[in-house]
Amino acid sequence: MSTFPGYYLTGDGGYVDEDGYVLGVVRLKLRDADGIGFAIPINAVKDFLALSGYDQLLPVERLKLGGEQTLRDKGLSLRLPETLEDVSPMRLRAFSDPGQGAILWTSDRVVTPWDLGSLERALLSGGTFGPFRAEGKTDSASLADGVVIGRARSGETQMVYALFDRGAEKILLRYEGPADAVAFNRSVLMQSLESVSAEPLLTSEVTRALPVDGARWESRPLPAPSAPSIITPARFGVEISAPFACQGLPPVESALAASPEGDFTVSLRVGWWADLLDSSSAAAACSQQTGGFGDASYFYTFDWLGVRYVVEGVFISDTRGTLQLELVAPESKQLFVRELALAWVSENRAP
Repeated sequence: MSTFPGYYLTGDGGYVDEDGYVLGVVRLKLRDADGIGFAIPINAVKDFLALSGYDQLLPVERLKLGGEQTLRDKGLSLRLPETLEDVSPMRLRAFSDPGQGAILWTSDRVVTPWDLGSLERALLSGGTFGPFRAEGKTDSASLADGVVIGRARSGETQMVYALFDRGAEKILLRYEGPADAVAFNRSVLMQSLESVSAEPLLTSEVTRALPVDGARWESRPLPAPSAPSIITPARFGVEISAPFACQGLPPVESALAASPEGDFTVSLRVGWWADLLDSSSAAAACSQQTGGFGDASYFYTFDWLGVRYVVEGVFISDTRGTLQLELVAPESKQLFVRELALAWVSENRAP
């Protein structure tokens, strides 16, 4: 019998949600009041079972919330479940190891003019941020300070999520896993999402041409055995991130990307293969449009989340193997960084 919209008292004393998951155990009911009762919260029941030694009989692992973790380079601070930790080498993405448990934690930071409602629809429609495609009714609410928090289901998979508006930047965090495991740990996962503090990383956008005359360069080794060192502009932040994949080319064996301090939307990306690829054929696999970086270069644009990006790159095959050098920037900033990118390509050509 209904007590609140979407919540029900069952005949055997369970207090369940619309998906049939128990929220509490009914202890008392008012005799002359339809559907009004008092229940022991399900977490208190779980605590009792654990203290009594019955937790090993529970069908899924019970997660416990750990202490606050600060991912300083990613602008995030939050309390994660004790068994989960960030294993992503990328600054704009965080995720837990799929082998750590049934539930996977993921965070993405994007730049978009879209509001949180549009971004939420993209998250739940499948394809943009992964294969999850919500089915049936979703449950979400807008909180203060530009936050949306909610939950959705896709077949036997359930997701709880939170979206944060930080101006041009939006941060999407979610927990995803088997519906039973997520439902069993929902209160812990929601507490984790509610603990998030997200700071902006886009603190000094490129708004004018980056200087080429007098530019300083640094040599940095690519992160793989036998991989060569490459040249990047000094004071650019470096992370592991590859050029965009091109149809028919094998995965890169090592990669690195450099961005101006305070503007991650602009990046100079490097991919490396130990083998010699045919540079002209490789460039054609990326785009039929020739770029302005010399022989074996390519150029194309694409739109993502309401922003148009320019991609211009070149393949260089020499004694080091094959290098792919690629500039990625919003169309509005491409001209501000292109001259520096040309100098960067020149610095990385073999003498």
